[in-house]
Amino acid sequence: MNDHRYDLSEEEAAELAAKVAAGALALDDAEPGWYWKLDFNTLDMTHGWQCVLGQLYGVFSHGLKDLKWSEEKADEMGVYIHNSADMPHNEWIARYAELQECWIGEAADRLSTRLLNSL
Repeated sequence: MNDHRYDLSEEEAAELAAKVAAGALALDDAEPGWYWKLDFNTLDMTHGWQCVLGQLYGVFSHGLKDLKWSEEKADEMGVYIHNSADMPHNEWIARYAELQECWIGEAADRLSTRLLNSL
């Protein structure tokens, strides 16, 4: 057993999923078709160039600027974990891994809906 692993509670996972859902809706308005532009093979929510905003806008900070989002807003939209410097590393890893899975789910749902509607 790995004593350093952090397991998110159901409530924590649900909170992150809700944030990502809000972020996905915001991107539907700001960047229609955003889900077509993601490379799931390289998506890495901990990396400024490979996260959702990094892949859409070139780098995370450019996405914040273009969307006019603060770090707090980015947290609300599920693309950033605000105040994570105070968080234990294993919890940080678990939270970003959950965000990544949620973003993949949101994008996959949109892709499958569009593909099925085109048949």
